[in-house]
Amino acid sequence: MSEFDLLVSSIILQFSHFTDWSINKPYLISQNFYNAFKSNEFVKAYLINIFKLNQIEINHLEFILNNELLTLRMNKEKQPKKKKKTDLEEINISITNINDILKLYVQCFNEKNNRVEKIENLLTKYKVKKNNEILLDLDNLIKLESAENRLNKLFIKFCKKNQLFKNSSSIFVKSIIDRTEIEQTAFCNCYIFFTKYAFPLIIKSNFNYSIDSHRSNYYKTEEISINSKRLFNHSYEGNHHGYFLTESHFNYDDETLNDLKTVLFGKDKLGEYKEKEFNLILYEWLQLGLLKHAFEIKIQAEEEEVALSIFGNQLNEEKEDE
Repeated sequence: MSEFDLLVSSIILQFSHFTDWSINKPYLISQNFYNAFKSNEFVKAYLINIFKLNQIEINHLEFILNNELLTLRMNKEKQPKKKKKTDLEEINISITNINDILKLYVQCFNEKNNRVEKIENLLTKYKVKKNNEILLDLDNLIKLESAENRLNKLFIKFCKKNQLFKNSSSIFVKSIIDRTEIEQTAFCNCYIFFTKYAFPLIIKSNFNYSIDSHRSNYYKTEEISINSKRLFNHSYEGNHHGYFLTESHFNYDDETLNDLKTVLFGKDKLGEYKEKEFNLILYEWLQLGLLKHAFEIKIQAEEEEVALSIFGNQLNEEKEDE
């Protein structure tokens, strides 16, 4: 096969839409198309087209991959464990090169389209036969779709107010758990955020609230992990009758925080803002993934005049001093 044949096949493939690949299977047309489809040149060009990347953004994506910032490698030896009610679907994938990125984006996009189609089909089935199993499947799918739509709207609104996140890209919710009982609330949300540089971040947001009704103690935690690395864990413990002082603990991984900043904004941007300002904007952005539980700890701390530490930056200090 000549380089000219490869080039022609690659150009033709550029005009195909990735949602049709699973049906048309262009890589089976001929050996030329197979080689073009699997080539790094085609994948890179296709990814650039999808995300409308300019040269600066392409360079940054390559910098992320070359320096292995928040990259992931699939654990082929990992055995699937039995899921608990509060467990999210585990995502065991690789994000080490542009091929992995395009594959994940196509997968996310197809899953969303399939979910919408499944909802429509199940609604039709339920009208004919009112079955509880169908209703349960519908409920799970609608929760995912609703959470994804809500999250995208929140991100768009946030990005308009914060130039740091200007031109941010797509969000896909992979799984969500929202369970409320008498003395406990458990919320878990796993979503994939594709940055404006096309690099994907698998973000897991967890919120838990429990209360000991006998002693009136309450306990809240929020935890965020990025690409299987825990970014922070925030706990808040108190007593409704004030029998002991409210305690707040914020633990975070400094290396993961710095890698996340570099991935999202690039090294050049980091020098334009004060560290505290940067950290607080980032914290607010990450809170969006908690949806209705966003800022619960921060708001309660303000109401109770408790100082908080967010990524090492103190909040409400003036109230504490008073």
